[in-house]
Amino acid sequence: MCIEYPIRHLNVTLDTLGQATNMILGMCQFQNHLKTLEFNTFYPEYLNLSQDNENDWMIYARKVKDIMLKAMPHATNSESGFRDMKEYEKIIKDLA
Repeated sequence: MCIEYPIRHLNVTLDTLGQATNMILGMCQFQNHLKTLEFNTFYPEYLNLSQDNENDWMIYARKVKDIMLKAMPHATNSESGFRDMKEYEKIIKDLA
């Protein structure tokens, strides 16, 4: 599933404000819109993946990510993960 927020006055996906501030500012807008895209379950039998190999999990994740990026033309590809986001938030807080 993909969720897309059209940006009006506040980008509700802005991660540098913090969750509480972002939620309060988002609720101050008269309307917030979102668009959802739901996909079928992806079973890539042609990839011959095994559940035991961690590298195979990364191949599967990359294929799913490619499908999601094709469905959302305004999205950009990033190799950053959750840990990278947390490190980025820490750097921003240290600068403030």
